[in-house]
Amino acid sequence: MKTLDEVIKALEKCMADDAIESEGVYLAADALHYLKAFRDAKNALDAEREKTIEAYCQWKDAREKLVAQTSRMMWVDKHFQFEISDNPPLTWDELKTLEGKPIWLELLKGSWKGWDVVGGFTDDDFGDVMATVHGDDYYFADLGKTWQAYRKERE
Repeated sequence: MKTLDEVIKALEKCMADDAIESEGVYLAADALHYLKAFRDAKNALDAEREKTIEAYCQWKDAREKLVAQTSRMMWVDKHFQFEISDNPPLTWDELKTLEGKPIWLELLKGSWKGWDVVGGFTDDDFGDVMATVHGDDYYFADLGKTWQAYRKERE
């Protein structure tokens, strides 16, 4: 089976060689005209098809990236139950995960507040658990009563 371009070339050759009878020349000319139009339309559709496939692939890649980013955002939302604009007081368990990291510390029975680094956690001689922050000890039992810690600075 010949390709469309081969058929067009063969028809053009026959017309140039006058191998077709005079009545057949008009029929061949019409056939040649329609075949060329068909070929041009097919080539245009093939080019449009390629563009559509490329656009679909770009859309699919963008969609996959968006889904992955959304999944990460949902994970963060699930594991951190506060919005970034919120700044709830740290719980003792949260404070223990921040050893070696800065916290915003406020003394509730005084006016001092500022950034400090959580040094470690120990038990005193009486079995009271305390956090050491920049050399000072803060007892678990006093959390929320005499002192409070936050993830970020409060106004």
